[in-house]
Amino acid sequence: MLNNDELQQLFQYAHALCDNRDDALDMVQSAVEKCLARHQGVQDTGAYLRKSIRNIWIDKLRKKKQYEPIEYHENTLDISTDSLDNIMINENLLGHVWSKLRTDERELLYMWAVLEYSVGEIAEKISVPRGTLLAKIHRMRKRIQTSQTENLKAG
Repeated sequence: MLNNDELQQLFQYAHALCDNRDDALDMVQSAVEKCLARHQGVQDTGAYLRKSIRNIWIDKLRKKKQYEPIEYHENTLDISTDSLDNIMINENLLGHVWSKLRTDERELLYMWAVLEYSVGEIAEKISVPRGTLLAKIHRMRKRIQTSQTENLKAG
């Protein structure tokens, strides 16, 4: 059904959401079990598993009462004008930046940068309006740029 590379991609996706190895492994296992139980009705296994992982994660956040819809999050970091595409991120800075991102932002960044989906494709896959994602990317870029500037000043 799935090869090792596909399982690794699912794990990376889950880890991008939760930023915890054990939780990511649990989410992948739960999603695969669910898929195996319904395998006959699943057309695109990868998409089904990613959506299942995402739903499992949202359910966990809701149980902890940590889930925030995209539209209501306030941006409290400073604004910068550099483009994310022009930033060279080293390993320490990446860890710092990653820790500043919310779950939904890590998911978006993973789908955009790793899976190389377009914003339109991401919007369709996670059922969020394209304009909302574009605004979110814009805010995320500003926060990452600010974080990079702060890190360079501190270092």
